[in-house]
Amino acid sequence: MPTTLHPKHIENIKPACLVLGGAGFLGSSMAAGLLKAGYPVTIFDRPQITFKNIGNLLPSVRIVEGDLNNEEDIRPLLKNHPLLFHFASSTLPAPSNANPIYDVQNNVVSTLRLLNLAVKYKVKKVIFPSSGGTVYGPSPEIARKETDPTDPISSYGITKLSIEKYLELYYRLYSLDYLVFRFSNPYGKHQRGGNQGIISTFLKLINEGLPISVWGNGTITRDYIYITDAINAVIKGLDYQGPYRIFNIGTGIDTTIMHLVDTIRTVTGKSFQMQQLPDRNCDVPWSVLDIKRAQQELNWEPVTELSAGIKILSDALIN
Repeated sequence: MPTTLHPKHIENIKPACLVLGGAGFLGSSMAAGLLKAGYPVTIFDRPQITFKNIGNLLPSVRIVEGDLNNEEDIRPLLKNHPLLFHFASSTLPAPSNANPIYDVQNNVVSTLRLLNLAVKYKVKKVIFPSSGGTVYGPSPEIARKETDPTDPISSYGITKLSIEKYLELYYRLYSLDYLVFRFSNPYGKHQRGGNQGIISTFLKLINEGLPISVWGNGTITRDYIYITDAINAVIKGLDYQGPYRIFNIGTGIDTTIMHLVDTIRTVTGKSFQMQQLPDRNCDVPWSVLDIKRAQQELNWEPVTELSAGIKILSDALIN
């Protein structure tokens, strides 16, 4: 005999979520946050993905390997997942300028293919993590608002902004709803270091007894947000019914590289060498986000102080 759900129970069933790039730092964190909030989650990523970031989510998530540009791979998933989290990305700010054609083909063009399929298979909403640290470009030392002009100076930032604009276009043309979260500089567990995240990179080098490298004179300023705080903002946004579709997600606190280095030294209690390198032309000197819109519209606040977040990440890397 078929089971009949009470209307109250039907209302409480949350829509299925498809997280593209779900094995990466942002994607795996997003999947974990969705699971914790009670959403059914499917992770889609490239073949032969590492399970390092998502092994702890099994068996609660479904994992599908495939090619994002292959309709046969992605079509069955789009049909059954009203919420699409486009967390798949193949470049980073520094290397993106070396090959902008690759950047556009593998991020912008692939996103357009995805949006066409999302329209075709009636996806309800696309959620996209943009880059608050790159889309605004060089600016006076004033926290940037969502309404401020954009002026990216890296192919990475241009790509992120282009995707934002195409999301807006597809909403106007096809009523494909979307949310954009402009993350500042997220850090936390599962960040691989190397060229992904200065805090995790510094901590890994320090643990290995190697010197850290600082570009410029150490005055470059950023807004560092712990990953779970950033993900909580996205979760809050899923129930949002207001007029805005772009949100800055950061702390609004400015931190220079030298202050970051001093904080890491204090938290870890370790001594380490530091070498200075020439400035990189892809780095904006000062990047801090105004987060009032997210605070007011989403009823969200970042709660993890920088030293506490560094301690969590440092302990995770050691263990």
